[in-house]
Amino acid sequence: MLFLNGKKHTKSTPESTSLSLKTINLMSKSNQYKTLTLVNHSSHKLIILGGTFDPFHNGHFSIIKAIKEYFPNSKILLIPTYQSPFKKESMLSARQRLLLLTKLSIIIPNLIIDPYEINKEKVSYSIDTIAYIKNKFPSFDLYFCMGEDAAQSFTKWKNFKSILGLTTLLIVPRTSSQSSRVLEKLTYPPQSVLLPMTKIDISSTEIKSKNRPFTKETFQKWFPETLIKEAKILLNTAPIIGLTGQVGTGKTEATTFLSKTFAIEIIDLDLIGHSILEETPTIKNLVSTFGATILDETNKISRTHLGKIVFSDKHKLVLLNKIVHPLILEKTLILLSKRDKPTIIVGSLLQEIGILDYCSKVVCITGKSDTIIKHIGEKKYNRRQFQQSEKTLLRNSDHTISNDYTKNFYSKLTELFNSLLGL
Repeated sequence: MLFLNGKKHTKSTPESTSLSLKTINLMSKSNQYKTLTLVNHSSHKLIILGGTFDPFHNGHFSIIKAIKEYFPNSKILLIPTYQSPFKKESMLSARQRLLLLTKLSIIIPNLIIDPYEINKEKVSYSIDTIAYIKNKFPSFDLYFCMGEDAAQSFTKWKNFKSILGLTTLLIVPRTSSQSSRVLEKLTYPPQSVLLPMTKIDISSTEIKSKNRPFTKETFQKWFPETLIKEAKILLNTAPIIGLTGQVGTGKTEATTFLSKTFAIEIIDLDLIGHSILEETPTIKNLVSTFGATILDETNKISRTHLGKIVFSDKHKLVLLNKIVHPLILEKTLILLSKRDKPTIIVGSLLQEIGILDYCSKVVCITGKSDTIIKHIGEKKYNRRQFQQSEKTLLRNSDHTISNDYTKNFYSKLTELFNSLLGL
């Protein structure tokens, strides 16, 4: 047994390392969620911290800070657990939980986010996850975090001896006053490390409470400063639903119908994009990039002229997106922060703009090519080559509706959104 508070030591403190990390800036779901960091392996300590993180809060943050203090050169691996999408007590979707962890990784060096258990889409035993991690990081000394209560029942876990063969247990105290006594009571296992810390008295249950105070002070109590903006958006009880599909599938018709059928707010990414093109700073930036030929006779951006340029050259479309997409995201987040109703975000660029991971659910509208061409013409239909493929959109979606341009389409919309809105 090892105490890191100076009382009892049988191991040395962590050694230095030449491990290098490269943070991946892309967090969206593509087939499966991707591990957030690339690691060049070298011998070092890897601290495994699992949990639902629904949501991640300052209680979790206090554990990470304690690990950083006592294992200053270690890497921390967060493993968010799978939660059934039908679990009523779940607050955030998998993509929303991962969004918060992604934001966290920006301010914490050497933090790795691995969605292994989420991607399995079923409950995972700890031994299976640890075996996966050991295979992925074979040269690392693994430390497996667990709470006091779990430590006391550890010998009842599946293949607990195999876990001990792969890791050292790092026990997180329930309270600082009781921590030492718990380890002293443990008769098994001997290779346990106590993490000395002052635990913050915050629980996910408190945050999920219907009677929780929704104030600036409580958000400062609950969340690290870097997560407060996203937490305010995601913890709003009004759901955020993404509605996507390629050009011509009927997204506009669908949102018009839904806005008349349900008490909801609509955020149309195309309309936001159009409004941004009318702003003076954007006009100046685009003229500097593409030339004055994109202007009309009133010196405003002509979407027709601009479209001819970017839809004939993918490189120029990329340049346009680099200018406009961050502005669309910024305005969308402002609207989300002010919403007081269930909100549908509609657009074909949910992922590219960076709004996909804010959605609790995503619905993709599809349709047959010949039917779509009949409605919008072949010229507009050909713009699909500049959009994400339907296969990619479907992979990033939770539900699919095929638009046959009959009343049946609206019946399916009503049924699905009754369910998604909890009506």
